[in-house]
Amino acid sequence: MPTASTVTALSALGTIARLPGVDDVQVLRPRKVAEASDRVYSGNFGYEEFPLHTDLAHWFLPPRHLAVRCVYGTDDVETRLLDGKMLIARISRNVLHSTLVQPRRSAGRRNAILRLLELFPPQELLRWDSIFIRPSTPRSQMICEAVREYVRSAAAIKVILREPGDTLIIDNWRMLHGRSRVPTGSVYRRIERIYLGDL
Repeated sequence: MPTASTVTALSALGTIARLPGVDDVQVLRPRKVAEASDRVYSGNFGYEEFPLHTDLAHWFLPPRHLAVRCVYGTDDVETRLLDGKMLIARISRNVLHSTLVQPRRSAGRRNAILRLLELFPPQELLRWDSIFIRPSTPRSQMICEAVREYVRSAAAIKVILREPGDTLIIDNWRMLHGRSRVPTGSVYRRIERIYLGDL
């Protein structure tokens, strides 16, 4: 549905997640570090590669799915994906479940303690972010370093969003995603992101 709006196209596939303080549709465009807040990836990495992560990992319950949809595409910027089940197999389910983290910034007087792997039988919620969550204990620090090293070296799936309407739907409780470096000639790239609940 390349001529339909992102809300219309994605509403045909699932329930749009209305999140507090988050626009239903967010326009993602490459920005220099100085042009963006440090609360977003562009404000930390600019045009450089975005490391693999799950969205809103610092929230107690991150959105289940996210969709990224091409508005203006380019051939030389990749969306990268890593199956979290590979990470769980590498580090172990029990270890990740017992690894405690918290948001980088305090939300009020105290931060929620979160687990890298939350268990909601029969589902699991894997969270990972190298900058917006931080370990809560020395043991968790060691595990987070192991996760960071594995994620940095793992072979990612590479997807090109080239044509208007090209859409990638990601299970945010399972898959890590990131972005390759943006060359100067591709700074016109525009992607729209929307969060989804049930599909």
